[in-house]
Amino acid sequence: MRNTGKLKSDKTLVSGGALGGGGQLIPLKSLGSRKRLKARSEKKALWYKEQRAPFVADFLARNPRCVFKLWIHGTTIEESPPLNYTGGIVTTCGKLADDVHEIHPQGRGGSATEEKNCIGLCRAHHIYVTSQPAWSRAKGYTR
Repeated sequence: MRNTGKLKSDKTLVSGGALGGGGQLIPLKSLGSRKRLKARSEKKALWYKEQRAPFVADFLARNPRCVFKLWIHGTTIEESPPLNYTGGIVTTCGKLADDVHEIHPQGRGGSATEEKNCIGLCRAHHIYVTSQPAWSRAKGYTR
């Protein structure tokens, strides 16, 4: 069967697995707006090129693994321990970190280039942390 690029349905399957979902169908319309993001201002683009991009490359070179905390025994992601938990039955995700997550976001007065404000997360855990703000605040991944 040839791919025509057209969707047969206005629904998409959300997979189960580590990030949950359970395989239920969710309407595409509920996944948010499809509007284009505004382009960065020239000033912000220059800051990103000169400061943020080199910081991210250096940070990920020094901290190459995802630091998302997981219980050693199997549980759901919602039950994972807080970021500052140091007990003995916890491990970290360990996958290669794709993103640098800001614990205190710039929009709330944090710095995007301070080492103590950033953690490395794999893409799946970064998406989870940013899409669950109440959970992230309770676990210490966001302030």
